[in-house]
Amino acid sequence: MKSQRGFEEIRQELRSPIHHILGYCEDLLEEEQLADLTASDLRKIHRSAKQLLELISRHLDPAELRSPKDWRSVRHDLRTPINQVIGYTEILLEQAEDRSKTPDQQALLAILIHIRSAAQQWLGVMDRHLTKIAASWDKESGTEEMDALESPTAATDPSLELPVETSWDALVGSLLVVDDDQPSRELLARRLRRLGFEVTTAADGHETLKFVDQQSFDLILMDWTMPGMDGLELLQRVRQKQSRTQLPVIMVTGRDAGADVARALESGANDYLTKPVDFQAAMARVRTQLELRETHAELDRQMTETRRLADELGLRNEFIKRVFGRYVSDQVVHSLLEDPRGLELGGQKRTVTILMSDLRGFSSLAEKLEPERVVELLNVYLGAMAEIIMKYQGTIDEFIGDAVLAVFGAPLVCPNHADSAVACSLEMQLEMDQVNRHLMQIGIPPLEMGIGINTGEVVTGNIGSIQRTKYGVIGSQVNLAGRIQSTSVGGEVLVSESTFLALGGRLRTDRNFSILPKGASSAVRLWSAIGLIGQKHLDLPSLDLSWNGSARKHSVNGSLLSEAKIVSGNGFAARLKVLSPRYGILETEEPLSARCDLKLVVDPDSFYVRESVYCKVMEDHPGEFGWEVRFTSILPDALMPT
Repeated sequence: MKSQRGFEEIRQELRSPIHHILGYCEDLLEEEQLADLTASDLRKIHRSAKQLLELISRHLDPAELRSPKDWRSVRHDLRTPINQVIGYTEILLEQAEDRSKTPDQQALLAILIHIRSAAQQWLGVMDRHLTKIAASWDKESGTEEMDALESPTAATDPSLELPVETSWDALVGSLLVVDDDQPSRELLARRLRRLGFEVTTAADGHETLKFVDQQSFDLILMDWTMPGMDGLELLQRVRQKQSRTQLPVIMVTGRDAGADVARALESGANDYLTKPVDFQAAMARVRTQLELRETHAELDRQMTETRRLADELGLRNEFIKRVFGRYVSDQVVHSLLEDPRGLELGGQKRTVTILMSDLRGFSSLAEKLEPERVVELLNVYLGAMAEIIMKYQGTIDEFIGDAVLAVFGAPLVCPNHADSAVACSLEMQLEMDQVNRHLMQIGIPPLEMGIGINTGEVVTGNIGSIQRTKYGVIGSQVNLAGRIQSTSVGGEVLVSESTFLALGGRLRTDRNFSILPKGASSAVRLWSAIGLIGQKHLDLPSLDLSWNGSARKHSVNGSLLSEAKIVSGNGFAARLKVLSPRYGILETEEPLSARCDLKLVVDPDSFYVRESVYCKVMEDHPGEFGWEVRFTSILPDALMPT
């Protein structure tokens, strides 16, 4: 512990610069030409210097040094008035710089520089002595080394030249200054207002929280040491309301120990300033925090806008999935949404497999049903078929009434498009049992479906205009698929030779034959698919006839039908044996060909009412009992076998 004489020397060393400051102020205040504002600020400097003398006398009284002291609080108490001395001096320096450089102003500047120099030197001396006193006290008392007083940075002597102030652009923002010491609070607020800030002041934590609830601030400058609710508790309560990015907080305090800084930052402070405040450094940090806040605010705005756009995009994509997804698989939808170039107009050549299906007897049935019932029928049928097509990654090109045109291998490349198309068609035929059960429940008779499949090179792409675009396939191979479909009978899947070869021997078939489609230069070989090797769950029942001899025989007049279902050529006499609602045997001398369409009119002599029956020849040659035919319309009950 230092001797009483040692403390007297310290007190004297600390008091001397303050006496000089008081003397400078008193000399200036005696001048009659001082502006009112300058005189007011000089009196504040004078008052703070006198307060500092009193604190030195009280805290460094040798009679009191035998009692324990909180050197952290002592240091804070001494820093507060010296901060005010330096702050008001710098305000006066700034004001003097703004005026013309008359001899009187030059003299004023010189004295103000001396006052600031004396205050800054005093600060370094005070820190050095208090550090030594605290260390000496800890050593004698046996207490642990205090972290309240760290070795201060040595104060450098400021230049006696005129001050060089940083040029600040006009700053804007709403700031809240919190300090229980009114002179310190008003000094900082005044300097901030001179730079263009809108400043509100608060004297304690409760007032601060009230302001934060009622007003919007861009930044808070907050003291730590305050009665009642200290700055650390206040900071924590502010953080319960607003985050670091929403409301930056800079702690402004005489507590500069490393542990204090860490506690403040951990509690939510954005930055930390030590009294006496270096105003230029303080403004740099304020501006940095305001810029960071604006950056975060802009990022929040961008994130909000991004979320809004994402929500809109999600709704749009969901709409596309619901609408477009009714025609193509989810995989195709996702692919096109991820790469919008897939929606651009244009086409390319690609080898694909085309599937075309059509209901048998639909036209005649639709003529007998109410329009609502027709739509209900189509919704049941097309809904079931579309689901299966998408299951096998097919793209529905078109619904044409009761007909469906689907493509496999476009727009997404699928190496096994022929396998997928045939497997899809087999499952579609098997699903017709379930469709007919549904139709029968709503009073609609059962229907049959024929399917044609062809593999070949087509042009695929988006066709149309910017306003209305359709993804489709074009080419003779599409037309051939349509011809093959029209050749099929209800419950049958016919595949072309190109599809048959693409399957590489995996197709199970019960018959094959050749046709000469309209516009073709040569015959086309077709296979009737009944399954795929290794996929027994897709096997179809055979179309073979099984005649048990109980057929009903009718005399008929037959006519060949063109592709447009118009009677062509001369009629011929024949005898029809009806074996089932689907099959019959036709006895005639007329030469026929596989899959030609016939209209058979029952002879009134053998039947009470003239009835027309439509059928298709199944083979290109007659069998043992005659030509095998497949009825393509519903037979009247009177024609059915017994």
